[in-house]
Amino acid sequence: MSVSDILTEEDSVNALASLPDDVLAMDTDADADPNQVQEPAEEAEPEQSNSDEQSDEQGDQLEAQESEATTPTDEDQEPLVEVTLPGGIKQELPLSEVVRGYSRTEDYKQKTETVANEARQFQQQQQEQGERYLNQLKEFEALIPKDEEPSIDLLQEDPYEYQMQKALYDKRQADRQRIQAEIQQQETTMRQEVVRTETEALQRAWPEYLGKDTGPELHQKFNQTLKDVGYSDEEISGLLDHRAYLLVKMAIDGAASKAKAPEARKILKQKPPVLRPGAKQTAQAKSQQAHKSKRDKLAKSGDVQDAADVFLDLID
Repeated sequence: MSVSDILTEEDSVNALASLPDDVLAMDTDADADPNQVQEPAEEAEPEQSNSDEQSDEQGDQLEAQESEATTPTDEDQEPLVEVTLPGGIKQELPLSEVVRGYSRTEDYKQKTETVANEARQFQQQQQEQGERYLNQLKEFEALIPKDEEPSIDLLQEDPYEYQMQKALYDKRQADRQRIQAEIQQQETTMRQEVVRTETEALQRAWPEYLGKDTGPELHQKFNQTLKDVGYSDEEISGLLDHRAYLLVKMAIDGAASKAKAPEARKILKQKPPVLRPGAKQTAQAKSQQAHKSKRDKLAKSGDVQDAADVFLDLID
């Protein structure tokens, strides 16, 4: 190979290197198999469209599932319960809400009862401590000698001895008066606490007696009932135990029921007999059945009139 051939080869390489890339690509394509058919490239947009359609279908399926899960069926619907609200208003509420309300009420009652029990225990402890202190004061008072005041004759006979006895006597008298005043104060405090406690108990058990409108009439009936059995005004004013008031209330209610007995009998006689199909009952059996019905009605209602009806059967 000659030098001219080498230079020519180098010149050819340099010339090819200086050509543009698209020209080189055309030369490469020309070297390819002319019989091979080139497949057209797949378009990107149809693939993206198919992907969007699949996403929409999946979204529709999820929405359908959520709709089925949130839509209550007839079996899943919560039952309604009719309740009576304050004021006598009746309303239907979901069972779960009624249960929650009942639970809150029971929890409140339990906590209130716990607090009330703790308060009663504290009051009992305070009362016991007050009684112990009062007894100690009375015992200490009993220990103070009850000396007589030294006479004037002793002053003339022995002035020094008289001054000693007079000073001791004055001190003991002052101590006794101080203890007696403390005893009186303690008794007043304890009595006030008893009055407060019993008044609260009476308010819970017989609120009408302390009512502004019903109280005066009940006070008059209360005093008259006790006077009829021999109580004096002083004894009546000294009653503090609320249980004594409840006993008098039972007597008042019983007297009122007894006063209505003739009218009730008259009304009952005017009612026509009720005929029921089935076997005939004796008069005693009918009376027992009627009395049982009245007792059942009283157990459900707790009404005073129902109690009077039962009481009338007992006194017949």
